[in-house]
Amino acid sequence: MLDIQKRRVQLFLFVTGLIALSIT
Repeated sequence: MLDIQKRRVQLFLFVTGLIALSIT
């Protein structure tokens, strides 16, 4: 369960980073 949550947070941060790069 913890692994899935950790992975989800990582994916969320990764996507957020991509969006931030696209906007700038």
